[in-house]
Amino acid sequence: MKLGILQTDHVREPLWEEHGDYDAMFMGLFAGQLLDIQVYHALEGELPRSMNECDGYLITGSRFSSYDPEPWIENLKAWVVLAHHARCKLIGVCFGHQLIADALGGHVGPAETGWRVGVYPNKFTESWDSSLMHSTLEPEGSDNEQFNLLFSHQDQVLDMPLGAVLLASGEDCPCAMYMIDDHILCVQGHPEMNKAYVSDLLEMRRPVIGDDLVDHGLASLAMSTHQPRVARWMTSFLGARTASAVRADALLFDLDGTLVDREATMAAFLKMQWDEMPEISTVCERETFVSAVLSHQEGGYAAKSNTYESALSSLEFDAALIDRLVPELVDHLDAFYGSTAALFPGVTSMLEDLSKQFRLALITNGNTACQQRKLQATDLSHFFEVIAISQDLGEKKPSPGIFRHCFETLGVSPEVVVMIGDNPENDISGARALGCMTVLVNNGENGQSDIQTDQALNNISELPVALRRMGLVDG
Repeated sequence: MKLGILQTDHVREPLWEEHGDYDAMFMGLFAGQLLDIQVYHALEGELPRSMNECDGYLITGSRFSSYDPEPWIENLKAWVVLAHHARCKLIGVCFGHQLIADALGGHVGPAETGWRVGVYPNKFTESWDSSLMHSTLEPEGSDNEQFNLLFSHQDQVLDMPLGAVLLASGEDCPCAMYMIDDHILCVQGHPEMNKAYVSDLLEMRRPVIGDDLVDHGLASLAMSTHQPRVARWMTSFLGARTASAVRADALLFDLDGTLVDREATMAAFLKMQWDEMPEISTVCERETFVSAVLSHQEGGYAAKSNTYESALSSLEFDAALIDRLVPELVDHLDAFYGSTAALFPGVTSMLEDLSKQFRLALITNGNTACQQRKLQATDLSHFFEVIAISQDLGEKKPSPGIFRHCFETLGVSPEVVVMIGDNPENDISGARALGCMTVLVNNGENGQSDIQTDQALNNISELPVALRRMGLVDG
């Protein structure tokens, strides 16, 4: 499910570096939920061009008031009216909670009691039991009468819009949570914030809101809060799949850069090549040759002849010798590369454990003979029920055909498959387009990417933890 976050403010610059911006806070709140998130900078006038761009939307908090005469606020209100008429799933948080009420005929204004900052309890109303919330979001835990949230506001909803149902109230905040029909859910508190951020924010605002309120707010941070609980309510309300509702039958692995350490494999091969080609050793040392070739291969994507030609030129090989050696080096690479394949640490034991819980398959672009040499050198083949190599199939990632070959051979649907790979375009986008869950191994070889993925890892050893976060394995 895709959630659009309409961001209506930015974290103040002194706090930005440590705590991140508001979009990052919401991404943290929904971590572990199977949501794609797209951010719209509503504060700068950016709004969805179509209501169908996302499955649901969330309007964030803001330092502004919903009744401020700002063009972007008026435009956002107009968009809310359209979203309501289209019955889009819509969540409002703090300012978003107030703006939705204002846009749909409610009344928003300063609270008589002024600022409310810190942790406050919110009691469920009788309407909770008869609402959609009750049917899907039964209050959890030992205290089924209230939930605690962080608050930071002085405006509040004074009169709810027509058709709204009050779900929770708090001290000096009569409208803490409300619903409209089955498609709008609004909450005055801040489930996305954490106590460390609120503490720093209160100290920064001390000259504005006064010592007494700041000290009261800081003291209230000793109370427990229910942010994860509210996050689950929100995702259930949106109709998103939560981690607990998901199963995976198969794991689909990329090979190079995911299981096989591409650079270590190439370095080991180049050492062997230097040993077997004496004409190179008479000009430069082995480590010098290895370093030069590695530095010119552009992550493995440069043409082989270009890589060698650039490397030898940088080492000041004679031009005639370069012309003679490059074809020999390429032929040697084609014949033997892969025989020195090296795995990332812990891969074998990890696959051994995962094979007891999932069906495993391998999907890789490349020359068949070379990829088979890697599998033989690493003794990985026996872990995989399916090994799909692009040269064999005549299609390569991200083409859907090579993925579908794996699904059909395994006899599974893509919705129960997790694709694990290091290439955002080939591995992640290709699999997501077909409905797979995905895990990106972001080892730095392919740079940074904005492509959405269910989990992102720094290295493959983190995969079991990621699968636990996704609710796919116990522990």
